[in-house]
Amino acid sequence: MAAQHDNMQGLYLEDSYLLGIAVTGRQLQLSVLFALTKDHPAYTTPNPGEQHCYHEGVIEWTQVAIIHSRGQPQVFGSADPDGTLDLGSIKYVNVEGTHHVKADWFDLRFTADSMEIVLAT
Repeated sequence: MAAQHDNMQGLYLEDSYLLGIAVTGRQLQLSVLFALTKDHPAYTTPNPGEQHCYHEGVIEWTQVAIIHSRGQPQVFGSADPDGTLDLGSIKYVNVEGTHHVKADWFDLRFTADSMEIVLAT
């Protein structure tokens, strides 16, 4: 059975954007431009021309043990109209303690001791 982490309530990952990825030792951190739903406490009215309320933040896992990895050692993306790198969208699911993170250029399955989602202030 697939489940989402409790801290993901109010986050709409299908329309969120991956901004970066960092691996340090056994820690994995994804920088994300989160699309927030009206259920999220940080939700505000979307900016003109935007479909969602967006807020930057990170998803961080500690004591990561890789089960499966597919992808390139370099980041693939495209440039947005404003010139910033667009790494695409992100998909996440947790199935019985195994995390599955997928983007256009990588697919990663792993276990971790903890997961934390923090929005930038």
